[in-house]
Parts: sequence; C-alpha cells; structure tokens
Amino acid sequence: MDLHELLPVFLFVLLIVVAGKSGQWIAPRPKAVRWILQPLRWAILVCSTLSVALYGYIVIASHRFPAIVSPDHRYAASVEEFHGGPANPFHTSVMVHAILGVDHLVAFTSRSDPRDIKLEWISDRKLMVFYPEGPQAGLGNDPEWSCTSSNKIEVSCNSYKPQK
Repeated sequence: MDLHELLPVFLFVLLIVVAGKSGQWIAPRPKAVRWILQPLRWAILVCSTLSVALYGYIVIASHRFPAIVSPDHRYAASVEEFHGGPANPFHTSVMVHAILGVDHLVAFTSRSDPRDIKLEWISDRKLMVFYPEGPQAGLGNDPEWSCTSSNKIEVSCNSYKPQK
C-alpha cells in the first residue's frame, strides 16, 4: 500500500483525535467557555470528514477518455486513467468492452500519460494500441506494462516517437 493511499486515513484519524481531545479540554472548563469550544469540536469533526472526502474525490482521480468503436459496432475501446496525486505516476489502461454484453478485456496497461495513448481499430477484431517510446513513458522500468489479447480480440501494441 502506497503512502498516498494511507494519507487520507491518517488525516482522518488525526483529526478525529484532535476533535476528541478538544472535547476533553472542554470538560474541566467553566460553562461560559464550554459553549464556545463545543461548536469548535464539531467544526473540526465536520471539516476533517469533508477534507477526507474531497481528497478522495479530487486528488485520487480516475478518468475515462471517449471510446473508439470497432467497425462492426460490437466492441468499444477506451483509455482509462487512475492518478493518485502529484507525487505518483499515471496508471493507464486500455479497456475493451462488448457493447451488447458483459465481456471486457484489459488490453493494455502502462504508466504512460493517457493523453499519449492512441487507439485504432484495424478490423472488427483487431485493435492497435500506440504508446510513446522513451524515458517519459517509463517503459524501461515500468512494472505495469502489459499488452494482452483474448480469444475474441487481437491486440497489438506498438511504440511511436512523440513529437516535441
């Protein structure tokens, strides 16, 4: 488990502890101070919950790019991205879905920038995936790189030289 996955949990626990400690600070105080600090405790609790929710929604994001439909209109291929924040690399995949069915295939995975992945249907059952070559693609040491075909869809992955 990476640090970016543990960070929201750590922040949530930390802020809950702070909210709980503010409750302990309230107990020995006179009633006049207690009515000021009690809303502060609830404000900390609400803000911590909202910050964890926003972190999960904004920073750890996924995005699906528009699909490319096969010539026979039975399959659709799309590039999907999962991005875990500014300190983490891209996690890009190409998904092939049957339009009228439940079949799906993870045809390609990489740490390449998803905007650089190009898809092209060569025939009804053959998909070409073009990915950038070079150090910006991270392919030399990319543990996530894979190109997978199935018995229904043939996938071919080719690199290209990106223009500067």
